[in-house]
Amino acid sequence: MKLRSSLRIVGALMALTLVMPATAAQAVVLHAARRLDVESGRIRSPATVVVNGDRIASLDPKSLPEDSTVIDLGDVTILPGLMDMHIHLMDDPDADWIRERAYETQATWAFRAARNARLTLMNGFTTVRDLGSSGFVDVALMHATDDAWVDGPRVFPVGNYITSTGGHCDMTGFAPGILERGPEDGVADGAAEIQKAVRYPIKHGAKWIKMCATGGILSYDATVGAQQYSESELRAGVEEAARHGLRVAAHAHGTEGILAAIRAGVASIEHGTMLNAEGIRLRKERGIWLVPQAHFEDENEDRSSMEPMMRAKGIAGVTGKAR
Repeated sequence: MKLRSSLRIVGALMALTLVMPATAAQAVVLHAARRLDVESGRIRSPATVVVNGDRIASLDPKSLPEDSTVIDLGDVTILPGLMDMHIHLMDDPDADWIRERAYETQATWAFRAARNARLTLMNGFTTVRDLGSSGFVDVALMHATDDAWVDGPRVFPVGNYITSTGGHCDMTGFAPGILERGPEDGVADGAAEIQKAVRYPIKHGAKWIKMCATGGILSYDATVGAQQYSESELRAGVEEAARHGLRVAAHAHGTEGILAAIRAGVASIEHGTMLNAEGIRLRKERGIWLVPQAHFEDENEDRSSMEPMMRAKGIAGVTGKAR
């Protein structure tokens, strides 16, 4: 059985639990050829899963509940829901993000996010960190999936990206006066502005904070890896988030920015393209996660539709010349 088919089954099971009545009398028993036992790392065959309401009640029980509905899934592999720790559900990878800001509304972004959330669920992902959107679409999507308005995974949103003026997550490339933004939009410089920029998405429902420690690929700043927040600025964000019980994910390609983010106390490094031996050592010592997003560094990735500057930065990331 191909993995893709298995993931579709996971999504189908999750969607099934969303619509089933939460009563013990209507338990559903699922039979399949096999399942992945993540605790032992082994495939168990055959497999039986008992779903009661919106919860998995038991695996491979010796006896089945009375009056249950039995569904035979056939020659498939059941596995636990997957988690994607770096996703942007409102994005369309083939869209022109400049035209999006000029021609689309937040309602458009919300409908796209709802569509992508369902696609994500149907492909087996039941929990995601949405690491940046506009207009708090990711926070709204979290509530919509929690309240079963739309089918989707559990969403942990960040709301606004937090970036330096002209940095990777700022709206660079426009003429002066167009889409100029401040701390309430996530664009902040210095500790005082960063504190406000962190507090604002928390006020509006963010469950994580994302800071752009370095440059990136899909923006008009000059380099992929240039450090764009100092260690003290990153620490200000980390400390403010911690006061509210939240953690910080740091977008970081370049070595200096990665090291600064680690020393500042972030919980995860996103991308980590130019991570060196010192960074690996510090990250392991401090228990900081690496979320590599390796497809950005794939030599075979199709970059033909990217703007020339972005395409050049993408290639620089692959060749190790991203600074």
